[in-house]
Amino acid sequence: MKKRKIVLITLLLIGVLLLGGILYNLFLVKTANISMLKESWNLDIPIPNKEIEVFDTQDSINGDGQSYFIQEFSEKNFKKVFNLKGGIVVSKDNINEIEKYIDKFKRDSVNINKSNKNKIEEDFKKYKLEVKKDDKYIYKRNYENYVVLIIKKDEQKLYSLIWNQ
Repeated sequence: MKKRKIVLITLLLIGVLLLGGILYNLFLVKTANISMLKESWNLDIPIPNKEIEVFDTQDSINGDGQSYFIQEFSEKNFKKVFNLKGGIVVSKDNINEIEKYIDKFKRDSVNINKSNKNKIEEDFKKYKLEVKKDDKYIYKRNYENYVVLIIKKDEQKLYSLIWNQ
């Protein structure tokens, strides 16, 4: 009887630890890009409901590489994203400039990652980013590094293009 109790307690403890570890890792995955945007670019983004990592080539120890990810938010959190400091409303006067930022990121990502060229091109086609009037964008640059955020009002999504060199 005593052995049975010890086995049950041990199994329960292992189950709780496994569940805790799984939940902790899920939280870390959801917040990794949020933390990077906060630390590197001073952008305070709330935790998304869903995140799609389109591609991430930042596998070196110093963080060089490119990232493209899409985050979906609840209505409440999307309002925070849409009202981010530095966000500029897309208009007919600036839409070409924004499209140039996006095209440069695409072109440079393909050129610098020749071994993954086909996959990156497919990713851009699958997760196409079209900027429309009344969306918002944020563009920040720090030496050779830059970030382009497109806040899609009609989709309640944030598209992030990050270049670190």
